[in-house]
Amino acid sequence: MAVLITGGMGFVGLHAARCFLDAGSRVLLTRYRTWRAPDILAAELGGDHLAVEQVDLADGWALLEVVRRYGVRSLLHLAGPPLDTPPAAAYTAALTGLINVLEAARQQGLERVTVASSIAVYAGAGPGPWREEQPLPEASSNQVGAIKKAVEALALDYGSHTGLDVRVIRLAGIYGPLYHSMANLPSRLCHAAVAGRQPDLRDVRPAADLCYVKDAAAGIQRLHAATRLHYPIYNLGSGRAATTQELVAAVARAAPEAHFELHAEDPPAAGWMDISRAQRDADYKPGYDLDAGVADYIAWLKGHTE
Repeated sequence: MAVLITGGMGFVGLHAARCFLDAGSRVLLTRYRTWRAPDILAAELGGDHLAVEQVDLADGWALLEVVRRYGVRSLLHLAGPPLDTPPAAAYTAALTGLINVLEAARQQGLERVTVASSIAVYAGAGPGPWREEQPLPEASSNQVGAIKKAVEALALDYGSHTGLDVRVIRLAGIYGPLYHSMANLPSRLCHAAVAGRQPDLRDVRPAADLCYVKDAAAGIQRLHAATRLHYPIYNLGSGRAATTQELVAAVARAAPEAHFELHAEDPPAAGWMDISRAQRDADYKPGYDLDAGVADYIAWLKGHTE
C-alpha cells in the first residue's frame, strides 16, 4: 500500500514514515520548502519504497497528479502552517490544504485519510484527563487550537457527506529527534544539556502531556493502518501530565553534567489526554516514559545537530 504523508519533512512526518516503512508500506513524502535527509530514512531514500515530491498543497491539481502517479491508496495529512504565520494566511493555508487533500482522496478513491489535530483543541477545558467525546471550549487560547477545531469539523463533515473514511488524531506535545523549531521545552532543555549551556527557564509553561516522537509515530501508523476503527477521533499522547520539575529532573538523570536552575515555582501541570481509545482499538502502548524519552533524545543529540 502506498501511503502519502503531507508535511513529510516535519519531524513527526519523518518518524511516521519510518514506522510505515517498517510495517512494509511504500511511502511518499510531500514537502513544500523544507528538505532533509535524516539518518533514520537514509537507507530507503532513492529506493523503491520511499519517494519525496515537492508539492504545494494550495495547488489541488498538482496534489492530485502526484496521488495518481504514485498509486497512492491512503493519505496521512500532517502538514500545517508555521506557528508564526499571520492569522488570515494561516487560516487560508490550513483550510485550502485540507480541502485539496480531501478532494484528491475522494476523486482517486483512496481507502482513508487521517488528519492530524492537536491537544490545543482542549485548551480551557479544565483539568484532565481530556476525552475525545467531551465538548470543546468555544474560545481558543491560541491559533493552533482554533485552526485544528475548524479542520476537525470540516474533515469529519466531508467524510460524512462523501463516504470517505476520515480519521482525526489529536496529538499531544511531541518531542524528540529532528525537532528543530525549539518551541517546546523538552527540546530546549535537551539541546542545552548536550551543549553545556543554561537554558532560560523563567516563565515556562506547564509541561503538560508530553509524548516521545517514536511513540507518537507508532501510534499514528497503527491508527491509520487499522482497517476499521470504532470512533472518528483518537487522542494520542503519554496518558499523563508531566511537570517542568519532572522534566528537568529527567534531563539531569540523562545528563548529570547539566545543572539547570528553576527561577520560579513550577506552574501547575495542565491537563492531559485520555488515551484509552487508542490503547483499546489500535493496541497503542507508549514505550517511552519521560525518563526513557529524554535519555534517548539526549543520546541522539550527542551525535546529531537536531
